[in-house]
Amino acid sequence: MRRPGLPGLTIPTIINRLWKPEAIQSVSTRFPISRSLFVDPAMTFETHLETFAGLPVIDFRENTDWQGPAHCYRVHLQYEDPESVETILDRLLAQAQDTGLKALIIGAWNGALEGDDSAGLVSSLVSRVGHLAGLKALFLGEMTFDEYEISWINQSDVSPVLRALPNLEEFYVRGGTRLTFSQVEHPHLRTLVIQAGGLSRDLLRELFACRFPALQHLDLLLGTEDYGFNGEVEDLLPLLQGTLFPRLKHLGLRSEEHTSELQSPCNLVCRLLLEK
Repeated sequence: MRRPGLPGLTIPTIINRLWKPEAIQSVSTRFPISRSLFVDPAMTFETHLETFAGLPVIDFRENTDWQGPAHCYRVHLQYEDPESVETILDRLLAQAQDTGLKALIIGAWNGALEGDDSAGLVSSLVSRVGHLAGLKALFLGEMTFDEYEISWINQSDVSPVLRALPNLEEFYVRGGTRLTFSQVEHPHLRTLVIQAGGLSRDLLRELFACRFPALQHLDLLLGTEDYGFNGEVEDLLPLLQGTLFPRLKHLGLRSEEHTSELQSPCNLVCRLLLEK
């Protein structure tokens, strides 16, 4: 029986359940799947990234930390840090002015560890677009569990960054509280990763209203109901219909809870595929 709202199979990926390989085999033999995706039961972010966008990551604080353009640089503050993110970022951009910066990670910004949102950081990045024109990959909010729990990270509208950086190809953001996507079109974005303690239904709708014609990799950490996830499988249908992001090859729907259908949207998606 065909489930309404899912015409034909244009779904470019399969959602894998690690504990249910027979279901995956059933789906993959019935539908033309191009790539597999594993749903991780938990993501705790205990350590900082060592590589990003294929480049080794270096913590940048002083001019002596600059090691050339073949690296990704992380800018972040510690608790009660006497400097600002902007001061350190300007120091980095001055070092990179001759060769350009390809990948940038920003961890804790001014006041982030006290609960301030990322609106000021977004404005600071937009005001520096002249020095970031060659940036290909950006991560906003890369904080570990020990620094600040993911559910405590307060973001903001991040679309101004996408509008200001048309050459960006990879965009990661951690923290779903106050996170919004005002409607934006980005012609070159290929990878979008959103990691949250809980993604709201409103945020999903905002995301699906954006236009990312080149998007190939979408990874959403849906989180838990306790921290803001309030969606149902119907909210994910735009993704499953395959027309929203026509070039999508990898769809990651990650959830920390698998105890019930409402708490585990990934399980609902698998069941939807099997019943189709």
